[in-house]
Amino acid sequence: GDHTGDCPAVKWTAWDGKTTIVYDDDNTAYVYLSDDVTRTQTISVNSGKTLYLCLNGHSITCAADITKAFYATVVISYDARFVLCDCKGGGTITHTDDTVGKGVRVGSSSGSPATTSFTMFGGSISGNRVTDTCDEKDGGGVLVQNATFTMYGGAITDNHLEAATSNYGGGGLCTYNDGEFIM
Repeated sequence: GDHTGDCPAVKWTAWDGKTTIVYDDDNTAYVYLSDDVTRTQTISVNSGKTLYLCLNGHSITCAADITKAFYATVVISYDARFVLCDCKGGGTITHTDDTVGKGVRVGSSSGSPATTSFTMFGGSISGNRVTDTCDEKDGGGVLVQNATFTMYGGAITDNHLEAATSNYGGGGLCTYNDGEFIM
């Protein structure tokens, strides 16, 4: 709950949601949000990196239209891992009401589900929407391509697909091209 408990293998670091995340020698970072944050850019988990993010009861709100293909509030690249939790509850990955874009995008057109993953233990992905202005008109909440999304807890709610045409659909969740969802 406070990220200071006895866990000798892991050191959690407070993160303001705006500064660059620092990864250790193993290309892994354990961060928790120290406050609500509004961003205008994607949070990227790049290839070879593993990010553990605890929302800590706070929200990440995107205040910019994230309409390009492969963009979202959080993007997990090929051969990267993202683990989301929320020890205090109430934390959300979302967009402002007047902006569009996905909540989380996992994977890419290359790669395999064995090397690219998103694991969700808590938190909420809510209030995201994809419209005709988006390059990629699928998966408002979470889009999984050539990757694996495992959901143990949390919620994916109130995400919308408002595009006239869509390849695969999915207001809340869309998987395709060897995308895998395990709940």
